[in-house]
Amino acid sequence: MTMESYYRILELINNNLIKGAFISLLVILVSSLAIKNKGITHSAYGTIKWMMICYAVLVIIQMVMLLSSNDNLSGQWQRATGPYWFAYWFMVLSGTVFPLLLLVKKIGNKVYLLLLISVLMNAGWLFDDIIIRVTDMHRDHTTHLPYTGELIIALQGAIIGGIAIVLGSMSLRIKRLRAENG
Repeated sequence: MTMESYYRILELINNNLIKGAFISLLVILVSSLAIKNKGITHSAYGTIKWMMICYAVLVIIQMVMLLSSNDNLSGQWQRATGPYWFAYWFMVLSGTVFPLLLLVKKIGNKVYLLLLISVLMNAGWLFDDIIIRVTDMHRDHTTHLPYTGELIIALQGAIIGGIAIVLGSMSLRIKRLRAENG
């Protein structure tokens, strides 16, 4: 697998799973109010949690690959030490270290910390989107509806949250069947 293929796969995972993770968690959180069996939502949270952890590991591998090649080393160094170094390191830490904190059981089992980490993982594109939106509103003196990309991300997040709930329900049923038969 070439580095370009790896980057494309990582971009695909980010665009389709990670960007909508906080919406997925919100869907699960709201549905937990309606679902009496908390095991279903607990399993759904676990699915999203492990998705975020796996993505963080893949990003760390990408960073190691990027730093081991001399192609863009000076660009990375300039970002890490330049005038916006704090934003660069915040995004690096929020995409790599913060999700790995979910491996600590006391942190990983707290729903609101999971939600916070999912928002922090997406801080870069969220801030970028806010800046573009505010600039458009001031330049055009109008209000804008959400962009199609934002709506797609929200829809994907809602669908993934629903799938996580279904998977949580299925895993509980499988555990019950094993307990009854075993």
